[in-house]
Formats: sequence, structure tokens, C-alpha cells
Amino acid sequence: PRLFSPWVTLSECETIETFLTRVGEELERLQIEASYSPVAPLHQESKDQGKGSRQPNFIRRTRQVKGQNIVGFALLVESLTAEDSMKLACLGLGGRRHFGGGLFLPARNR
Repeated sequence: PRLFSPWVTLSECETIETFLTRVGEELERLQIEASYSPVAPLHQESKDQGKGSRQPNFIRRTRQVKGQNIVGFALLVESLTAEDSMKLACLGLGGRRHFGGGLFLPARNR
């Protein structure tokens, strides 16, 4: 199975490199073996004429909470066992769950 989350936040992860490193650590902590990657945008042209943070190979989203910018990335997790898929869907990944962070759904094929 494949799972997708539009917004995963991990503390102190403002760049895609540190984010991916921490995702690996968190999956290992949860004892989940899977491959994972950032999600690329469907459309390469940004709606804000390039003023935002859309990159060609990943989606970075920010939300402002109590005056603080919270950074997160869209994430695809693949090659999960059925048990690990259920575990990740139930537990989520990262923080800000009450804002929708780290919630996973079955991934659609694009």
C-alpha cells in the first residue's frame, strides 16, 4: 500500500534535506519499513507567479499559528506492509495533528 499526507511537520525541519532525514528517523522509531519521498506538484506553474515556495520536485507548505510560521512538506510513503500501513494511518507522523499535520490517506495514482 501507498499513503499520502499533504502536510507533515517535524520540529526544526525547514529544509527538505533535514525533513527527509527526520522522516527516516521517525519511521524507524515507529518500526515501519517503507520507502518515502516528497510529493512533486502536479502543475509546475505556481498560482502566485513564483512568489511562494513551490519547487519543481517537492511541495513545501507553511501555516501561521499564533504568529509563528509552521513549515511542512507533502509526503508519499510506499512499499508498506498492510500492518505498517494501518499503523501509520492510525498514528500519523510528526506534529500538529489538530491542524491536520501528519494525517495519511491512501495515495491515488497520478
